[in-house]
Amino acid sequence: MKLLRMALLLVCVVALSCLVGCSKADTRLVGKWKNQSLPEIVEFKSDKTGIFLVKDNPPLSFTWRIDSGDSVKIDVPYQGHVRSLSGNVEKNVFILNGQGEQALYVRME
Repeated sequence: MKLLRMALLLVCVVALSCLVGCSKADTRLVGKWKNQSLPEIVEFKSDKTGIFLVKDNPPLSFTWRIDSGDSVKIDVPYQGHVRSLSGNVEKNVFILNGQGEQALYVRME
């Protein structure tokens, strides 16, 4: 019985640690970010959706998730397909990678 309690306690601690770790990255990502090279803003919403706003273009919606640590995956439905992008968030900087390109975003206040 003691072994079962210890195992259950250990599982709860691990689950809680994972939940807390993931929520920190989620919280840091939610908000608006401005591209440093283009007239573009990306907004991450707390419901795991987001939108790219590029000057003179229609908005482009996406869904996002935290994969591990600070790694972010973005799925963008585009012309009947889903294009997946990856990125990392560090403090007030978000770096988006895709098909040999990289975009740097800073958090908007």
